[in-house]
Amino acid sequence: MFIRGRMDNGPGHEAELLVWDALERRFEGRESFGFLHFPMFAEGHAYRREIDILIVDREIGVTTIEVKGISIRQIKNISGQVWSCEKDGTPFEIEPYAQAERQMDMLCKDLEEEPLLYRKLGRRAIVALPYITRHEWAERGYDKMLNVPPILFKEDLVDPGVLERMGRINVRKQPGRLADAGWGAIKRRFSVMEEPASVPSAEQVMGSKGLFSLTYFLPDRTSIDTNEGDIRAALEDGKKVYLFSSSGLPERLMRELRPFIEEHQLQHVHLDIDRTPYGFACIRNGELPDALSKLVEGCGAFNHGQYMAVHAPVRDNLKIMAGAGTGKTHVMIDRIMYLLESEGVDLKDIVMITFTNDSTDEMRRRFQGRMLTMFSLTRRKRYLELAEDVKNMQISTIHSYSKSILTHLAHEIGFGRGVKIRSYIRTKDLIIERLTDEFLSGDHSAGGIDGLFGSGLEHHQITRTIRRFWDEMEKKGLTREEIEGLDWGTVEDEDHATLHELFRHVFSRCEAELERIKRKDNAIDMGDMIRKLRWFTDNEKMDQLESRKHLFVDEFQDSDNTQIELVASLHAQLGYTVFVVGDVKQSIYRFRGADYTSFERLEDKMGAGIPEVRLTQNYRTNSSLLDRLDEMFSRWGDDGHGLLPYSRSDRLVGVRRTTRDETELSLVEAGWYEREQVMMDRIREGLGEVSSKPGEKVALLVRTNKQAKEVASLCEKNGIAVKQNLDGTFYRSHAVMHFKALLEAMMYPSEAVHLVSALETPYFLYKIPSRLLVRYEGDGKAISRYVEERIGDDFSRYLKDLRRLPFLAVIQRIIAEKGLMQNLQPYYERITQDPEVAASRARQYELDLAHLMNIIHQQFGPDTGTLYTIHRWLKLQVRVNTNENTPMDTTSDGQLEITTIHRAKGLEYHTVILPRLDFPFTNQRNVFLIEEEQDETGGMRRVGWDLSADRGRVTGEKEGKNGYYDDLETSELDEIVKEETRLLYVALTRAKNKIVLIRSGVKPDTWGELLEKAMGGMHDVR
Repeated sequence: MFIRGRMDNGPGHEAELLVWDALERRFEGRESFGFLHFPMFAEGHAYRREIDILIVDREIGVTTIEVKGISIRQIKNISGQVWSCEKDGTPFEIEPYAQAERQMDMLCKDLEEEPLLYRKLGRRAIVALPYITRHEWAERGYDKMLNVPPILFKEDLVDPGVLERMGRINVRKQPGRLADAGWGAIKRRFSVMEEPASVPSAEQVMGSKGLFSLTYFLPDRTSIDTNEGDIRAALEDGKKVYLFSSSGLPERLMRELRPFIEEHQLQHVHLDIDRTPYGFACIRNGELPDALSKLVEGCGAFNHGQYMAVHAPVRDNLKIMAGAGTGKTHVMIDRIMYLLESEGVDLKDIVMITFTNDSTDEMRRRFQGRMLTMFSLTRRKRYLELAEDVKNMQISTIHSYSKSILTHLAHEIGFGRGVKIRSYIRTKDLIIERLTDEFLSGDHSAGGIDGLFGSGLEHHQITRTIRRFWDEMEKKGLTREEIEGLDWGTVEDEDHATLHELFRHVFSRCEAELERIKRKDNAIDMGDMIRKLRWFTDNEKMDQLESRKHLFVDEFQDSDNTQIELVASLHAQLGYTVFVVGDVKQSIYRFRGADYTSFERLEDKMGAGIPEVRLTQNYRTNSSLLDRLDEMFSRWGDDGHGLLPYSRSDRLVGVRRTTRDETELSLVEAGWYEREQVMMDRIREGLGEVSSKPGEKVALLVRTNKQAKEVASLCEKNGIAVKQNLDGTFYRSHAVMHFKALLEAMMYPSEAVHLVSALETPYFLYKIPSRLLVRYEGDGKAISRYVEERIGDDFSRYLKDLRRLPFLAVIQRIIAEKGLMQNLQPYYERITQDPEVAASRARQYELDLAHLMNIIHQQFGPDTGTLYTIHRWLKLQVRVNTNENTPMDTTSDGQLEITTIHRAKGLEYHTVILPRLDFPFTNQRNVFLIEEEQDETGGMRRVGWDLSADRGRVTGEKEGKNGYYDDLETSELDEIVKEETRLLYVALTRAKNKIVLIRSGVKPDTWGELLEKAMGGMHDVR
């Protein structure tokens, strides 16, 4: 019996766990017991000592182990019992062996007061250094020093002979095996009880510690009545109960336990006893025997996949293949609850990586909500404490998690403490320009300036092109070494030979130059968040981080190669258990470097297969609609066109059983001129169906933000209010742009363009006809005088306020005195001519402005939030920030939402309408292509470039490319078609009840063509 004491997140606890886990395995099967953190108090509680690891063995006696989580670099000198060390420039001293020896003496003195143990116990004190190898120790010469104590090194933890070695280390050797009386006395001394010899009863199971769930098999009504009290007790103590029975639950019991049923704490499943005979059983924590496991697996009403994922052994790695709408978030939360309840895992030992900031917030909210629900059901205080402790749980995006690792290991790559995050956009341009000048002025270029500009590109176009190449390399997660080792091949025409050599020259040097500047600044950019991890994992530096944690990764199908390597390294180097969740059919972020083969690549990196659990029970979509979608997906799938990784095992089974409705899947053919009217008719039809259903929505799903805005404009033109849920559009919103206009007018009040722009915003609500200003022929001062004559001090008085009030206080005064919120409705009515649409826009404006002010207050303190600093910051955000999302209006009753498919991931709607199926997805070619890592040969990745792919650039007739481009583009086009198919899969599986597809003919390389491949021959489509 090995008993783990409470672990605080203090220094050295990871090292203690490494030693503890290793020794627990080595002592397994022996007559022994151990304690991690064993406290001892002197008589009268004069002082306290705590043994890091205490092991008592019947054969070899008492062992006290002092664990030190230090590296060999931290030890500067060993003199007598004192070890002089240094960490982060701070010196400190330790006496590890003296500590262990004092603890051993204190303990054994107490134990030997028992006559049966007097002079019968072996004693040993050992120092464990789990981060130091025997070779490193010997290199310093410490192995030759007489004053150096017995050490357990890193390799000893995996050495089967470690017990024999420990037995040879003695302060006092045990004379022999302890007799029964002596062994019984020492166990009583430590209150170590015998293990029960028989299988526990139901009562014992429910009263046992470390219990997450009970699974009952109750063959008849009598067994239900007999066990009712135990079931109630288990539920009221927070245990999850699965009840398999051939009899229904009594109505009284169903009514009284309804809160537990509604929150899925009690799940009742009916079994047919005539077909599957079984007897009474009560199983703890899902440890089903094979016979019962097969019994529940064949029960269609029971979600066997979720059950197996939640109850898997605690140290098992798992990959959860979660189809659309199968409740993956519920499974992850239940799995965490299983670790907390059954194994005593601390929340701080859980790491969860999500895909977006929104997902992070949602996961934290869902988990906290679960704890509060459990408190409401049980009134157990521990759930309130867990709800509070959620803040100690690491739930973050991969970038945020990577930043925490970089901050911890910054010294390994030459950075200091407090590494900052900053943008190096302008710096990169300067590096490119400097390296280009170096190339042209040195011996690197045979063609010189004439050869370079013979390509048809101007200087700024060359810089822009190289920057785009560099950005693409970062997006793919290429490290400095990979960039410098790229295979550029040969150029196809001599006019571009100099340009080709410039590419090779710049990219063999640019990363080193940027790295030098970053180290000087002690800063990194966003791209480094992921890329730097490659160096840590490749050079095995991760062992300086906390170990033995439980890692959950959501949306793993959208991981790139570096993220995959990070997960594998955390498992290999730090002993993390891995729980990865995703669906390869929903991998839609390839443009960010995501690899839809991520699950396979993770297994390759880990060197072993990972047990797989499939979730296929769909809680979102009507079963009849799922049956029709299955027909479509099968035609795209492995046995059809090979466009989607879909087979019979991926088929979604609908929990919401429905009969077929001829209108649930509609394909509407509409000509170009009638398409708008058809779209509006279908939108109004959908809105009519959900008008009496609170919370239900109709969604218009499109491919890009641009398409969303076009369709939204059509809706508003037809008097239909619509909510736009788009990625990265916040800093282009009216609220932000109007605020920026106000700032610029206050900074430059004499410049008419800024003054007029600010006055025409809802802050002042003036309408200044341009015809009145034409006569001034662009004379800004004259225009400003004219405006000021008409408005008086309506604006200038706020400029005076800036002299005595903080800037943000002046803004608040303008908002209050000018009635901004009241101005919004008339402002938008003037634009849209529709009160309902205007009201929707006004609500969104208020949300956006509140969000902006909140960001500003977080970004700037009372002393730094000046007009100048805020304007400079906001101007930069408007120019480069495409990550901040517009807050959604969740308070109003609007039931039409337009969004992109990427943004709709994870959401669900009553009706999904796809209004644009005719746009070609292969018409925008990539100027620059990088070979996928798994396709590279000879350790170098090929790159291809083709200037003619850049349609927005005018370069005359001279277009060029290198020799690899055509081959790489063929592979690229094939991958594009497959990803567009996955996008359609995501779009179609958002629907709960109905799907409407509006198509204007079938054109090549469009969603319309992909749907034709899926639906051709389906005769029951309306």
